[in-house]
Amino acid sequence: MKSLLRPLITSVLALVVAGAMGADVIIESRSGGKNHDGYKETAGSWLDSNTPPQTAKSGAPGLTPQGQIGSRKTTIIPNPSGNKETVVSAARFTPKIETAGEYNVYVTFSRAANAMPVTYVIKHASGEEKKDINQDGWGALAGSNANKWVELGRYSFAPGADQYVEMQVTEATKAADPGNPASAFTDAVRFSTEPVATAAAPQPAAPAAPDESEPATPATSAATPAGEIQWLESLTTGRAEGKKQDKKLFVFFFSPQSSRSTEYEKRVINDPKVKGLVNEDFVAVKINMDVERELTAQLQVFRAGTINVYDSATGNGLEHISNTPEADELIKRLNAVK
Repeated sequence: MKSLLRPLITSVLALVVAGAMGADVIIESRSGGKNHDGYKETAGSWLDSNTPPQTAKSGAPGLTPQGQIGSRKTTIIPNPSGNKETVVSAARFTPKIETAGEYNVYVTFSRAANAMPVTYVIKHASGEEKKDINQDGWGALAGSNANKWVELGRYSFAPGADQYVEMQVTEATKAADPGNPASAFTDAVRFSTEPVATAAAPQPAAPAAPDESEPATPATSAATPAGEIQWLESLTTGRAEGKKQDKKLFVFFFSPQSSRSTEYEKRVINDPKVKGLVNEDFVAVKINMDVERELTAQLQVFRAGTINVYDSATGNGLEHISNTPEADELIKRLNAVK
């Protein structure tokens, strides 16, 4: 009887472990961290980062606490004529995926992270993709994106060791903040079947503004009722208009097929207080994700109902709002960046 039960118990335990690992897998770069055996430095010279604790390691939710372990980093030597294709340093995170499926991929790094661009190679079950992000820990470009889970996208992963996320520093990588040491941090990568509500976008720049003589084209007709948001349909036109009016860009990403975005627009964005703030202090752009697939992928927007705020002059991202906050919270976040 015992010999019959043992395989059954083993199978049940395997399913339990698979479910737990499939839901959320975090790999940390330092010994003693979560799933550290999935981390490997594949190129370049790497150092321990230990002190001070609050800048040596990310404080993103789910990690080993700051002060218990540090992170790993590589020092960057600027190369003005550097080639982006030449890899100087690299580190790989290989998850032990037990259950095949779609996983949201996130990276995180500490406040001392100061590097741009850093390339992440995502080798997944359906192929390979590269994403460039800035490790702007000091907030020199568009507000610090340290101590957060920064989203890379959603990909298919299956059991096997041939799938991973590799962080690469190239000859073209330099300091995001010239006033601080140039260093790139590997801290951790997260694979999650469910989106992380507090995650941040990589904050890529909005497309360049066109000639300022180009007329703004509203998404709505000329008969838009007074008090309604005066939507534009083009980011480039929006940037030009924003520069003229010295206003930030409020960009709403929607899909007619998504009840999440249509209901959010109806219930929150059309709240009189929200409309008043947007009309007064922003240039509003509305992007149809079903039509502008390439643009939304470029801007790293994956969920209809997302709001991004950009600086019209520089194109830098200022705020990424993907958790559909209620009107008062949305107003609070918009007031902070207007």
